[in-house]
Amino acid sequence: MTKLQNYFEKFDPLHIGTLPQRSYFIPFQKEEAEEFKKDRKHSSQYIDLDGTWKFSYQPNIRTVDVEDWLNDSEKFEGDLKVPSVWQMNGYDQPQYTNVRYPIPYDPPYVPYENPGGIYRRTFTVGKTKENYYLNFEGVDACFYVYLNGEFVGFSQISHAQHEFDVTSFLKEGENELVVFVLKWCTATYFEDQDKFRTSGIFRDVYLLKRPKEHLTDYVFKEDVNVSEKKAAVKLEFKKTNPELPVKVTFLDGEGQKLFEEEITENSLEFNLKDIHLWSAEDPYLYQLYLETPEETFYKKVGFRTIEIKDRVFLFNGEPIKLHGVNHHDSDPKTGPVIDREDFLRDLKIMKDHNINVIRTAHYPKAPLFYEMCNELGFYVVSEADIETHGVVDLYGKGRNANYNMIADDPIYQEVILDRVAASMIPFLNETSIFMWSMGNESGYGVNFEKGLELAREIDDSRLLHYEAAFYADPNKEHDYSNLDVHSRMYPTFKEIEDYFEDYDKPYMLCEYAHAMGNSPGDILDYDYYFQKEPSFMGVFIWEWTDHALDFGDGKLLYGGDSGERYHDGNFCVDGLVSPNRDIKSGLLEFRQVYRPLRLLETDRNKNRLLMKNMLGFLDAKDSIHVAYAIYDQEKAVKEGQLDLPEIKPGEEVWVGFPELEELNAETGYVHFDYYKDSMGEEVFCGMDSYVPEEFAWVLKDFAETSASSKLEYEETETEYQVQTDRLSFAIGKHTGMLHQLADKKGGFLEKAADLVVFRAPTDNDRKIKLEWEEAGVFDYETRVYTSSVKEEENSLSFTFEMALLPVYREKIVSLTLTWTIKREEELSCFMHVEKNPYVPSLPRFGVRFPLKTSFDEVRYFGYGPYENYQDKHQASRLGSYEQTIQELYENYLQPQEHGERSFCNLVEVEDKTHRLRAQADHDFGFNFSLYSIEELREKKHSYELTENDSHDLIIDYKQAGIGSNSCGPELSEQYCISERNWEWGFTVSFPSEK
Repeated sequence: MTKLQNYFEKFDPLHIGTLPQRSYFIPFQKEEAEEFKKDRKHSSQYIDLDGTWKFSYQPNIRTVDVEDWLNDSEKFEGDLKVPSVWQMNGYDQPQYTNVRYPIPYDPPYVPYENPGGIYRRTFTVGKTKENYYLNFEGVDACFYVYLNGEFVGFSQISHAQHEFDVTSFLKEGENELVVFVLKWCTATYFEDQDKFRTSGIFRDVYLLKRPKEHLTDYVFKEDVNVSEKKAAVKLEFKKTNPELPVKVTFLDGEGQKLFEEEITENSLEFNLKDIHLWSAEDPYLYQLYLETPEETFYKKVGFRTIEIKDRVFLFNGEPIKLHGVNHHDSDPKTGPVIDREDFLRDLKIMKDHNINVIRTAHYPKAPLFYEMCNELGFYVVSEADIETHGVVDLYGKGRNANYNMIADDPIYQEVILDRVAASMIPFLNETSIFMWSMGNESGYGVNFEKGLELAREIDDSRLLHYEAAFYADPNKEHDYSNLDVHSRMYPTFKEIEDYFEDYDKPYMLCEYAHAMGNSPGDILDYDYYFQKEPSFMGVFIWEWTDHALDFGDGKLLYGGDSGERYHDGNFCVDGLVSPNRDIKSGLLEFRQVYRPLRLLETDRNKNRLLMKNMLGFLDAKDSIHVAYAIYDQEKAVKEGQLDLPEIKPGEEVWVGFPELEELNAETGYVHFDYYKDSMGEEVFCGMDSYVPEEFAWVLKDFAETSASSKLEYEETETEYQVQTDRLSFAIGKHTGMLHQLADKKGGFLEKAADLVVFRAPTDNDRKIKLEWEEAGVFDYETRVYTSSVKEEENSLSFTFEMALLPVYREKIVSLTLTWTIKREEELSCFMHVEKNPYVPSLPRFGVRFPLKTSFDEVRYFGYGPYENYQDKHQASRLGSYEQTIQELYENYLQPQEHGERSFCNLVEVEDKTHRLRAQADHDFGFNFSLYSIEELREKKHSYELTENDSHDLIIDYKQAGIGSNSCGPELSEQYCISERNWEWGFTVSFPSEK
C-alpha cells in the first residue's frame, strides 16, 4: 500500500515542485488581443481545466492507497464541479468558527482522521514541444498533484497562486491529472480566519502553454512627479534566455501610442509627460503591451503616488479619507467560490454606496478581483493569508496572554515569510493596491518583524500594515519601524482621543462598527474624529456580507445548523448586505455618512448654503448634481435643481440658494438629494436637510376628530368603562392599561395594551442582554397599588400608582400613569416614571397596543423611510411617510428588534374603515410589527417566524441605541435609557371613518 507522503504535518518542506512566485499574467497570441481583454480564457495558450472532475470523498486520507486511485479510474464514484468546495456539494459538513481552531492545537500535527477529496480529470495536448505550466489559484487546505501516475508536487496556502512545471510529465494525447486535497494540514494553524471552514479546489485551475524561450516575470514600477505631471517608468524582466527580445509598447487609455521600443536587456526605463493620474474617483489606466517572438502580454496600469508626510496619508499628493469595508469571499450557494459576476455585483453595490476602499479580509483575492478594482476604482489593502487567532482560546494563560505564541516563536518564521511573499509577489503590478497587510489577529513578535522586513524588500513603494502589533509583549523590545500606520479594531472613543494626544503614525481602523444584525449604530460619532484629525486616514466596516449557506431550499443557515460539534452560531452573520446581497439599513447609513457632498451651514439672511466637497480629486460641480425640494409640513411645495459652482476637492464654498426666501420658518424645511455617476449609471449617493430652528414640532392633524356630547364612566371589579357617542373604552383597574377600545363596528384591540421595557435583543445586545435577563427585564408583572378617577367638565382622568416587578427581584420602574379621555374622543396618556437605579440601562420604554390584524397601513411624520434609532438615523430624514406593515419588516437572519421609526410626532395606523392616531408635542418612536417581541426573541432563524395574531403598535418614549457591541465597545451613555426619572406622554385619537 502506497500512502501519501506526510508533508502535510511538516513545516519543512512547505512546497514541493512549485515554481517561484511571479507576477500574475496570462500570455496570448497577438491576434487574440481584443478577445483576450474580455476574458483571459480566450487565449489559445490558456488551457481551461475548470469544469466537471471525477471525485471521491475520503473520511480519512491517511488510509488511502495512492496507487489504487492512480491506476483505477473506476474507483471514482461521483462528479464534482471545479471550482467548488465539497461541503456545499453533499460531502462532509461546513463548520463555522470564529476564533477557536476547528482542530486540537498540536502543531504541526492534525487529527488522525483527516478528510480529503480525490479529484481526477483528463485533458488532451498535442505534440509537447512547448512548456506546460499547471496553475491552481486556490486550494483549501493543501494538495498533492499527480500527472499520468507520477508525483508532480505538493503545496499549501489556501489563497495563493501555485504553479508547477509539468512539461516532463505530459504525453501527446490524453493525460490524466489526479489531485489529492486534504482538509487539515499545518496550514490550518495559520488560516484561522473568521469564516465557514470549507475544503476543495475553490478557485480556477488551468494550464499555460509556453514556448521554450519565454518571459518568466515582469514588474512595472513608476516614479511620479505629481506637480509636473511626469512619470519615469521602469520595467524589470526575468527570462528563460537573457537574450530574449521584448518589445514594449505603451498606450494611453484611448489607445494612443506613447512609447515603443524593443530590447534584449532585463530592464527598461522611459519617461512620460502630461500623465493622467489614477485614483478611485478617476480610475484612469494606461495600456502596456509586451511582445516576445512567440507571445504577447497585456496589462492595464495606472500612475499614482503613495506617501506619508507629517503623519498624514497622501495619495497623489493629496490628503484623502478612506471609508470602506472588509470583504470576505462568500456566497450562500457556493461558499468561498466567487466569479467575475459575483465580484462585479459586490463592487457595483459598493460603488453606489460611497465605499472607496476594500481590505481583502483576511487573505489575497483571485487575480481577477484586483484587475476589476483597478478598472472600477477602489483602493485596496491586500492582506496575507495569515491568522493564528485560535491561540487566544487555549487553556492556560488564556486570551491575549497567548496571543504571540506563534508570532514570536522562530520555529514558525519560514511559514510567515512564505505567506508574506506569496501574498505580494503575484500582485506587484496592481495599481489599486496601495497597502500590504501582513495578516490578521496573529499577535506580534520576531516572525512578523522579519515578515515586515521581507515585505519592504519585495516592495518599498507601498505602505505596510499589521494591526496585531498592538498586542506585542510589553516586556520585550520590538521593531515597529516597518509599520507605516497605527491600526486598531473597535476602539472606544476615549482610546481614539488618547492616541491623538501623542502619536507618530497615521491612524486607521482596519475594523470598526461591527455590522451584525440590526447594525451598526454610532458611525457618525466615529466620523467626528475621522474628519477632525488629519492623520485619521481610514475606517473599514466589519464586514461586507452576512455569511450563511443555502443548500437549495432557500433557508439560510449559520454556525451550528449543519450539525457541527463546535461552532460560533450566527457570529458570521455580520455584513452590510445579506447573503443574497439585499441591502441592509446599515449600508444605507454608511452611504449617508460618507456622502460626497455635505451641507455644513445655512445662512437665511443671505439665502446661501455652505457646502463642502468631500471628494479627494473631483470638482463637485463636475461630479455631483443636486436636487432640492421645499416642504411645508408634509407636502412638497417647490422642487428644482441646485446649480453648483466649482467646489474643489476638500473645499467649502457658499452656494446661493434664493429659494430660501420662500421657506415657511415654522412649518417648512428643505431636502437636498445628491446624485453621482457610478459605473456609467446615475445613482443617489446621499442627502442633506435644512430644518429651521423655529420649526414647529407640533403640526396640524392629518384629519379632524369629532366631539362627544357627554363623558360618563362605570366601574366594575376589574375595569373602568367609558362610553362616548362613537367609542367605548375599558381601562384595567389592576393593570392600569387599556383593555378595550371599540366603536360600533367592532374593536380596535386584539388584546389588552401593556407597558414594555424590553425588545427582542439585537446582535449588538448579546452582552448587555445577560444583564437584562438578570434584572428581570424580559419577565415581569404589573402591580397597581392605587387607582383614582378625576371628573372634569370635558374629560375623565384615571390615575394609577403602579410598578413593573420581576419575579424574585426588585421593581424595574415605579410610575404614576394617567389616562385622560377627553370630550373630543381623544385618549391621552401621561406618566411620571422612576427607574430603579440598580437596574441596567433599559432596552426601551413604551406602550404596546395589540391591534387587530386588519390594521396594516401606517402614516407618520418623523424620520423615515428606513428603520432608525437614536444612533442610527443618518439615512433617514424628517418627512411624512406612508408604508405598509410588511414594508416595515427588516429580514435579519437571526430575528431581532427591527423597524423602529424615531423622532416622530405623529403616527397613524388604519384598516379599511378605522384610523388610530398617536401624537405628541415632542418626539417619540414607534414600532409596528407583524411579529411579537416574544416571537422575535424566541426564534433563531427568520424562516421560522410565525406572524402574530395581532399587529402590535408600540409607542416608545425611547429605545436604546444600536451601537456595535457584538464586537465593538459598549453603547455610548448618550444612547442609553439610564436616566433616573422622566415624564412622558402622548395622545391617541380616532379620526372619523374614511
